[in-house]
Amino acid sequence: MVGAAVAVGAFLFWTLRAFAIPFFIAILFATQLLPATLWLARRGLPRWLAVIVMMLALIAGLTLLTLAIVGSFVSELDEIGTLVSQAAHEVTDWLQQHDGPLRLSGSSVDDAAGSVGPALSSAAGALFGGVLGGASLFAQVMAGAVLALAFLIYLLSDGERVGAWLVKRFAPSRRPNAHRLGARGWATLGGYVRGVTTVALFDGVLIGAGLFALDVPIAGALSVLVFLAAFVPIAGAWISGAICVAVALAGNGVATALAVVVIVLAVQQIESLVLNPIVYRNRVNLHPVVTLGAVTAGGVLAGIIGALIAVPFVALVWAIVDERDRIHAEAATADAAL
Repeated sequence: MVGAAVAVGAFLFWTLRAFAIPFFIAILFATQLLPATLWLARRGLPRWLAVIVMMLALIAGLTLLTLAIVGSFVSELDEIGTLVSQAAHEVTDWLQQHDGPLRLSGSSVDDAAGSVGPALSSAAGALFGGVLGGASLFAQVMAGAVLALAFLIYLLSDGERVGAWLVKRFAPSRRPNAHRLGARGWATLGGYVRGVTTVALFDGVLIGAGLFALDVPIAGALSVLVFLAAFVPIAGAWISGAICVAVALAGNGVATALAVVVIVLAVQQIESLVLNPIVYRNRVNLHPVVTLGAVTAGGVLAGIIGALIAVPFVALVWAIVDERDRIHAEAATADAAL
């Protein structure tokens, strides 16, 4: 029954994705902005003014991120693609000169390497230029963003009453459990957003510092790449790390590339062993296989946005199911005690 409920929920989410995705994104932002809104309201600021302050802060932050970080990163994508292609060709030359156990032919490896650079160089057009170039797709993106902002305003203005209204849809005997499930889901999403942002900053700053120290070309753009890719769990870290190593190989040689490998692996190990248990506080406890599968499925179904929201969506479902099991276990224990 639980599996069937999850399947039906996922089907409805996908069918109503034009509404569901903006609403889910609004909830993710609300988990961070609603506590600050309530704090301002408790300090005497009118609720409507507190909402305006938080919305202006959010819009300013997103604008700054887009102009100062994403914009500079996109402008360097061509150079990143060129350096990655150059690194691939250097690997090809080495394979041609050293007949290793893989027995790869020089022509096949060269063909594969030649496609790496152009594919990465066209990523800017695929990720940003294509969105801005197609009027229909741009209209859909803007409509989704406006809808998400509208949902967010309502959640910040009246989020508590929305939650209370949803709880009242249940029978009186089930309302305490419904409230408990909702609180667990809300805490899980809030913990995920804070955790993934902290991890992204940690990776971007430390790996970026190592790239600057080693004088790797376009270290600033690579640092931004590491930061942005960290929002896609597991897959993003490996992809951004591989690109950093390839750029270091093309720009500075094998010794620097090996040093970058050590830095990337060290930072990722510290993140997984030390940082993750602290920042997530056991609220998001998904197996890496589940996380990677969610990222892959989300990317296939809904592109970049799907890859970004797939893990928190799965974490939300897992948290609700886990809390439901705890409620049933507590009820069974209470019945046995009687």
